[in-house]
Amino acid sequence: STPVCGEVSLTSIKFAKDGFKLTNKMKDDIRDTAAMISAWACSDIVIFGYASADDSKSQQKSLPNKRAQAVATYLKTSLEGMNVYIYVTAKGKGLIKTGKAANNRKVTISSLLPVSESDFRSQVICLCA
Repeated sequence: STPVCGEVSLTSIKFAKDGFKLTNKMKDDIRDTAAMISAWACSDIVIFGYASADDSKSQQKSLPNKRAQAVATYLKTSLEGMNVYIYVTAKGKGLIKTGKAANNRKVTISSLLPVSESDFRSQVICLCA
């Protein structure tokens, strides 16, 4: 039988206004996430980028994809350095207009894990079979 898997949010990387370049702190966070992915045998990583209403109007359409691609590229390099080769998808999801702008300038990294992973039970977003 196929194990029941849950989509699990692994981390969120926050960006400065109008920014898409990775800082050393962001790189550290991404490397930590890569180590977690390696240790817990994650599969199919999905990375979504977002912009906020306070990002420049001229960049609100391009920033989500630029942010997602920057994180995906660095995550892939980090995983390859650990001899982990899995599918990583990156996509700009668009603009978040509600809530605190600084919390919306972000990239989220998610994966599929067996629901039985007790550390992640409370974080399961959706179930698939």
